[in-house]
Amino acid sequence: MWRLILSVLLTALWTDYGYGQAKVQSSEIEHFVQTADGKPRLCGIEFTILFSDYVTSTAGRLAAARGSLSFAEEKGNIALFLKVGGMDFAAGPAQPPTKFAVANASLTAGETTYAASQLPCEENTMFCGIFWLPASGIIYSKLSRERTITLNFNRTKGSLDFQVPISRGTNAEDFKKSLPFEECMGTIISRAQAKYR
Repeated sequence: MWRLILSVLLTALWTDYGYGQAKVQSSEIEHFVQTADGKPRLCGIEFTILFSDYVTSTAGRLAAARGSLSFAEEKGNIALFLKVGGMDFAAGPAQPPTKFAVANASLTAGETTYAASQLPCEENTMFCGIFWLPASGIIYSKLSRERTITLNFNRTKGSLDFQVPISRGTNAEDFKKSLPFEECMGTIISRAQAKYR
């Protein structure tokens, strides 16, 4: 009985610690569309999330996650490319920020976490990965309807993940800015459906 109670308490404490390790200070996103021969090829979101790191620093050192989510149609499938890089900010203004390596990354949409298949990256400090259907579709659906998903990433494989939200704005101006992205997504989804038939 005591083992069960202790196990439940430890699980609760561990869960609280996991969510308390990164306190978001600010978050910015931008939508983009890249074309090939004048037609939409990539529909994307660039994000910068500033947070306090309580995992590697007891004082909550300021750090940032920067990257992108890019959707594309590939042979009737929908690919989602994830790119994540990290940066630590020094305590004093005279010292420049330094990049830190991201070892692994995943995305949580709703209650489910999806692992990316790792790809080579142009910078060895960044993590690049890809998701395919159904994961790419579920992640897009959550971004479209609920306007937020969670980015999970760590500095070394097997270490605790930082968990930070990638959130799209919900006011009228945010929706207006995201229209080209949504139109792009409509195009690549239609293209995938046409090839799948």
